Amino acid sequence: MTTDDATKTLNLTAFLAEQRPRTVGKAVAPKPGLNTEVISPDGSRLDLTGPHRCLGRGGRASPEGQNWLAGPQQQDTYRSADDEPRGGSKASLNVFLAPGRLATGDCRRNIHLWKLVEGGTWQVDQRAFKKHEDSVEDIRWSKSEQSVFFSCSSDRSIKIWDARAKPDNACMFDLQNAHDSDVNVIDVSNTQQLLISGGDDGAVKIWDLRTIKEANPVAVFKYHQGPINSVEWCPHERGVFAASSEDDVVTLWDLTADAINFTEHENLKNVPPQLLFIHLGQREVKEVHWHPSCEGVLFSTAINGFNIAKTISV
Repeated sequence: MTTDDATKTLNLTAFLAEQRPRTVGKAVAPKPGLNTEVISPDGSRLDLTGPHRCLGRGGRASPEGQNWLAGPQQQDTYRSADDEPRGGSKASLNVFLAPGRLATGDCRRNIHLWKLVEGGTWQVDQRAFKKHEDSVEDIRWSKSEQSVFFSCSSDRSIKIWDARAKPDNACMFDLQNAHDSDVNVIDVSNTQQLLISGGDDGAVKIWDLRTIKEANPVAVFKYHQGPINSVEWCPHERGVFAASSEDDVVTLWDLTADAINFTEHENLKNVPPQLLFIHLGQREVKEVHWHPSCEGVLFSTAINGFNIAKTISV
């Protein structure tokens, strides 16, 4: 390691230490519980812990750094018993672009919108968005339109919703059979009109939102050998994304990469030219996420710990 490399490592360590989350208060988890945690860029934390009936994959920080939690003296006022969505444990969670609003999906096919009200408590709209035929696996808000959000499900579909409409009429588009099996995760690009999805079939698919009604993905990558459990667009590089799978592999991809002829190399002929990097060494990888402000820094979580890596190609 060169002196410059060591300096970079030390600076990153110091930066991460400064950004360490602080617990402002602990919220009362819904019953049966949601097993996830949402961290705000200002350091506050929404900690939803409970029975491990389901894993909330979609926790995301609010770009505005909204303090979601009341102080410790109000930690038991997260919501009243009558204010939880009726029926179904939570399966996915995503925070709205504007502070003080989030969406949750559950194992009974329902999606609910939540609103932060005076006093630091959350109020849930009991009118559920109901169009999925199976468990809601992931939810993402649009990066460009504040009223639009996307959802995916074990029913193999991806749906687009308008939160301004009544829940019964809010589904604006229904992409059926997006994957050959459960659609586990989705993400929306903040630089392009692109949606990415990953499924139990091991495929990662790229959808152009301008032509999604044609139901044809613009790219399909079947490199992974297990179900896809996390996908995320890089916030700093156009066309770059990361994916992780139950095959214990984390991959980095670049859609702008020029085609490379691998036919002369027997060991590489099945490698997609868009594949930038393969990260190995973890067991039971669950999620992969880019750091929002440190360019090229990637976090991956697994049963044997989490890794922090910085690429040289992104």
